[in-house]
Amino acid sequence: MKQLWKSRVLAFFMCMMLIGGLMQPVHAALTEKDLDITWLDPAIKEISFFKNGVAVIEGEKENGQYYEPQGLISTGGAILIPMEYYRVYHYTHDSVITTINPDIQNDYRSYYALYNFNGQMLSSFSADALSPEPFQDDLAYVFWGVAPGHYSYLDQTGRVVYNNDNAEGTYEEGSNFRNGVALAKKFKKIGEEHSEVVIINKEMQEIKTVKNKYDSLDSDGFSADGYARILHLAYENPMGFDKYKLGLIDDNGNEILSCIYDKIWMFYDENKFFYEDLVRVEKDGRKYLVDKQGNEFHGTKNYDDCGHFTEGLCGVGKNGRYGFIDKNGQEVIACQYKGVYEFREGLAGFQADNGKFGFLDKTGKIVIEPIFDNVKHFHQGVAAVKKGERWGLLKKSSIENSNNNNNNNTGNNPETGNSNTPYVPNETTSPSSSANPTTARTIPSKPEEKTLSQDKIANAIHTKTGLDLEVDKVQLHLDWQLLKELENQKKGDLKISVQTNKQLSQEQKALIGQKPVIDLRITTANGKEINSFGDQGLLIQIPYTLENTEKPENMIVYSFDSKQAPKKIPNSLYDLKNKKMVFQVKNPAPFAIGYQREELLNFTDTNQHWAKNEIAYVSARNLLIGTEPQIFSPDVMTTKAMLITVLGRLAEVEENKYPKAAFDDLAENAYYSNYVNWAMAKGIIQGNQEGKFAPDASVSREEMAVILKNYLQISGIEKTMESQQRSFSDQAQISEWAKEAVAMLSQMNIMIGKDDNQFDPQGTVTRAEIATILTRLIKLQLTK
Repeated sequence: MKQLWKSRVLAFFMCMMLIGGLMQPVHAALTEKDLDITWLDPAIKEISFFKNGVAVIEGEKENGQYYEPQGLISTGGAILIPMEYYRVYHYTHDSVITTINPDIQNDYRSYYALYNFNGQMLSSFSADALSPEPFQDDLAYVFWGVAPGHYSYLDQTGRVVYNNDNAEGTYEEGSNFRNGVALAKKFKKIGEEHSEVVIINKEMQEIKTVKNKYDSLDSDGFSADGYARILHLAYENPMGFDKYKLGLIDDNGNEILSCIYDKIWMFYDENKFFYEDLVRVEKDGRKYLVDKQGNEFHGTKNYDDCGHFTEGLCGVGKNGRYGFIDKNGQEVIACQYKGVYEFREGLAGFQADNGKFGFLDKTGKIVIEPIFDNVKHFHQGVAAVKKGERWGLLKKSSIENSNNNNNNNTGNNPETGNSNTPYVPNETTSPSSSANPTTARTIPSKPEEKTLSQDKIANAIHTKTGLDLEVDKVQLHLDWQLLKELENQKKGDLKISVQTNKQLSQEQKALIGQKPVIDLRITTANGKEINSFGDQGLLIQIPYTLENTEKPENMIVYSFDSKQAPKKIPNSLYDLKNKKMVFQVKNPAPFAIGYQREELLNFTDTNQHWAKNEIAYVSARNLLIGTEPQIFSPDVMTTKAMLITVLGRLAEVEENKYPKAAFDDLAENAYYSNYVNWAMAKGIIQGNQEGKFAPDASVSREEMAVILKNYLQISGIEKTMESQQRSFSDQAQISEWAKEAVAMLSQMNIMIGKDDNQFDPQGTVTRAEIATILTRLIKLQLTK
């Protein structure tokens, strides 16, 4: 197993180049003069793919060194870790591991240090060898010496938390931990052909036995989707590496793929084997995709090489020519190039017959001429490119700015933003990863379930405390009023299921890129599915770290209805402190994190406005949109129809449930009519003295306070007072019927008054003020 691990380091800078043919020049393609490229220090001789905003860089050997020194660089070109280290292990905890003393001629032990991205050393330790992808689960699997059984687990301070450093130990081999579990292989007993492989927890207790017998295991351990490579010895080679056949097991110890493959690749964007339900394998010199039953994906059957599917397309090759197929197996970009990379952010690198590299869009159009000597894929709007002996950072914005007529060909849906993580291709002959591991969502592929007993539900309703639980890293809050609503629908235990890698269609995937997706379901003990969470809704929190270019107010959440059409969830916010997306939903469905692109929220009349961020926030959620393209009209007064409409959108009202006209002055088929009918039915509004609604009339501030108070009550929001009761300087001018509402809204910091401590009760409300109040209202709903 250790020999297998050693070969992984050979793959550090190897990329998956699929060899293909001559391209035809396209007139609209960009050349170097059209592009914004920041050229890097010539001392940087190699650069890896970017991931999580950083990439490993490599310098040149000096003073008799036998290794190329490595460091770390950001997408902005800042050197985070200088090129002074033997090996840089970039991993998932916003930190990096470096080998700091590789002089094995004098010291057979290697020395490592843990750094943060600011270059600050956090800890140091020593070991003979460090497994790839260390500290995925706060522990690192390290080797001592070369004999079987000599290994330990270290924490991030370098402290040994478990020592198996002798041949008399329990296990011969181990693996990294992920999601609290790891693989371990026991020493072979006398007379046994194979060793027993078990799954252990962090207390080193055996919790499951792997069903079949195997010769070795992968020190990387389990992937994010709960699978691990396992090995059978094909033949022993006394002069070199032994030959193994590879298969996959799941975290229950069941064999998923038999050990018949020469290689099985992990999709390193997300540290998964099965990406879009397919895994890349090699057998008898041919690379193709298979599903969890080992069946080959029909689209790769006519090709002898392939990559992974990204953004709906997969690179394929036949007879030395490469192009792309879609999920239907159709060849959408002809196999004509000498090399292709996978798509990222709507573009894919390709290599022409002259050996130069450029970029294609998803239609096959050449966006950038093949003018570079090497390229890496785009990440957070930046791609590394090489010309001659020098690397540079290419900004994607310059492509869009230089070729505005081709913006729609970049593959970035206006609602998406950039994809979340990049891919580091791996062509190593070992069954494991390169020595440069990536970030990922560490989530299993199967739905996780938890049960709420009837007694627990009844107690939460009685005490009015609600229930909090976590299902597969997704946090849920069930308000006591929601529990009461669910109990009314069906008494008994409730089963809550969360699947964190729900598969979406190609169009949906293009909408959200690589951002998290969950499918949430609540069922009763007899299997009946709950299809409504009532007016209160269910509060959900999903862990998510912003990309460098993402703004909190632009983060949104989509739901997908039975027809799989996307819909924005209005009650959503990004919790910057806890790095979570928080949102409230009224119905179970698949949900996905998304991003509203900046240019769609930049109204020409709000750039210098005091409510610019709040306007962007509500516009991103389609609560209050522009009056014209790129015009918001922030200082235009709000009408009664506008106010009720935005509250109806915020409440996610199903308009077709309220067709009955509440007032005779509502225009037939007007955009606001059904929302007004809803508001009347719920007691949020009343008619005026003539029994009319007057939809085009302006709303006074005291009228809005009363409407908001009524809305909060029907929404089940408690009167959480954030401040002492205010006494405004114009308190006497507030109408008697509005005083309670004004006091309540001011104490909740939803309406806090104007200059000189005035409430201005009869003053009108502008669209900017509505945007600000809506923003506060959503925050209140999601933090109650």
